[in-house]
Amino acid sequence: MDGSSRAFGVGPTIQLRGKTYTVNGRIFRHYAEIEAEVIRLRGNPFEMIPQARDVLSGELATLSFVLREIFNEARRWRFLSHADFHEFLDSWRGEVMQLWMAIRHNDPELTLDAVMEMFGDEVENITRTKGVKESLEWRDKVSEAIAQASGEDPLGNSTGSVPTPPEPNEPTTATPPS
Repeated sequence: MDGSSRAFGVGPTIQLRGKTYTVNGRIFRHYAEIEAEVIRLRGNPFEMIPQARDVLSGELATLSFVLREIFNEARRWRFLSHADFHEFLDSWRGEVMQLWMAIRHNDPELTLDAVMEMFGDEVENITRTKGVKESLEWRDKVSEAIAQASGEDPLGNSTGSVPTPPEPNEPTTATPPS
């Protein structure tokens, strides 16, 4: 099939609670969803204003400074740096969110919280029955499945496609023009 699984973003399967899920690759929308989740987790900077007012009510100069900083921070609040993005991906919630996005096509009712619970149960079960090393290896396999489906694994990230063998009657070497 000449790499159709990579071209269409279909990866291997994984098991969660005994159920098999096909892993799909990342799409642009996933990056936007991750960004939105990080911003949601940051909260609302304007919620700091009443707290600052209550704590610094008698210190007008300090309160004024803090309010300016809150407004300055609010301007940057909705933007993520690459470091912010990758820090989230390396977190437990980021790892689970990537898995949820990769398998949710299997079941439209599947929620992030459900996958978080299933993933946690799987990690706990493997750790308890087989050990920490095997648990970490299983988590790596899940990440590798997502990377494979996304074309971000070593094979998918290599340059160029594998050349197809020549047809039986096709010359294998080029001949210079006469």
